[in-house]
Amino acid sequence: MVKKECGGKKNITLHELLDVWLQSEELSNRLSNGTIMLYRYVASRISSEPIAHERLPDITSEMLQRYIDSLKRLAGTQKMRSDSYIRSHISVLNQAFEHAIFPMKILEINPMRHVCNLKKPAEEGIFPEFEEALPIITYPQLLMIVNYLEDRANPAALPIQISYYTGMRIGEVAALAWDDVDFKHKMIIVRRSMRYNSTFYRMELGTTKRAKVRSIFYGDALDEILKDAFERQKTARLLAGDSYKDNYYREISEGKRCYYEIISYNAHDTIPPDYTPINFVCTRKNGIYEAPSTIRAACHMISHKIPELSGFHFHELRHTYTTNLINMGASPKDVQELLGHSDISTTMNIYAHASDSSKREAAEMLDRITGIRS
Repeated sequence: MVKKECGGKKNITLHELLDVWLQSEELSNRLSNGTIMLYRYVASRISSEPIAHERLPDITSEMLQRYIDSLKRLAGTQKMRSDSYIRSHISVLNQAFEHAIFPMKILEINPMRHVCNLKKPAEEGIFPEFEEALPIITYPQLLMIVNYLEDRANPAALPIQISYYTGMRIGEVAALAWDDVDFKHKMIIVRRSMRYNSTFYRMELGTTKRAKVRSIFYGDALDEILKDAFERQKTARLLAGDSYKDNYYREISEGKRCYYEIISYNAHDTIPPDYTPINFVCTRKNGIYEAPSTIRAACHMISHKIPELSGFHFHELRHTYTTNLINMGASPKDVQELLGHSDISTTMNIYAHASDSSKREAAEMLDRITGIRS
């Protein structure tokens, strides 16, 4: 329902609303650059559809449901359209309509609130396909991955180990600096993320997802790995001499948003005055930072070269970390803080996909109550 007192504003189209909402998000400076880029992409996809040219008063929940359902049907025939792709559309539409309610004050009700997120196609009937949880990486499999990469002098071994023990996202691991590692308290401060800007063809540092800074405590296993990596990095610098590269960043302003471009220089190069040095944890032998794309490439190689790890990808490490915490009895709130989730519902959705062993143990508790099991 559109308020009568809003004058000409009520005649704006969904496409125009998306533009206004996206501009407000960019100016707020509360989201990571990666999230803004995703929102821009999704908004452009929605704006290319007929529904984007409808006036806000004419858009109903039924229309939006048909649009979301159409995305789901396409997802069955085009591999590029995953559930996460559809959820990103739902999120953008939800937030845009909420923006129309406040602060724009031209809507009273969000038409997306009656839309089913991922409605199953009608032909599935009462036989929907079982949704399997992501696989977890066992410790022997982690050793298999690390040994395979280290035998080939592939620097992706270190970021994979860090994520296994901390649940950090791939961009967060790549952006981790030694200043973020507190060896005394065995703690990592996650404050930035690395990503490639395909518009300007450069590697950038930005905030983490939802611009959240968080701390993660780690144990003796990762402590030993990090200390060893620190010493190996110092040795590599000495052996390489002047050919060793140091990494720097410089601030780039675009409106009210800031980006930090990354560049590597040799020791004898003249460094521009506006560049600041940064000592990344994950680097190659020549000192250049290890980018998310090369880490993904290593994971892709593992998924094809090691039969036991077919289909392996980096996000499985974050899922493994989460599952291990759940199985060891960690509270949902603690898991939320460690993973950097913006709200507890995201964490609880992961809890709903706990490992089969935990579910089996829960079911067997009923047997003990009835005396079937001792």
